[in-house]
Amino acid sequence: MDHLLLYLIHSIRTIDGNRDSANGLLKLLNDISIKKYKKEHNKRLISQSVEQKIEQTNENSLFRKIHLKFVIMRVRAKISYMAFVKRQTIIELFLISIKKTYSKLGKLNVIKTLNKKKEK
Repeated sequence: MDHLLLYLIHSIRTIDGNRDSANGLLKLLNDISIKKYKKEHNKRLISQSVEQKIEQTNENSLFRKIHLKFVIMRVRAKISYMAFVKRQTIIELFLISIKKTYSKLGKLNVIKTLNKKKEK
């Protein structure tokens, strides 16, 4: 699934799911990076290979961030679906899961629970 998502992001060059929506931002990032490179190295012109390397670096960096955002959206959708199936809110789902885990760990004596009675 991740490979498909990465392929789609790179092939349609998207930020928000629309084709070529990343082109403007990439152009801006590339222009800034090229100016910064020229200033740092005191050059007026740079080779085409250096320019391509800068563009590729910016593209990979941006598309990784976009991929992470889509992965987070996918996880959030899974959590929402789990809550929907159980007919609970997301907060109820989390709190019930925490309560169940707490009870299980208490029964296994992994943690001290508040419900244990003191022996006389």
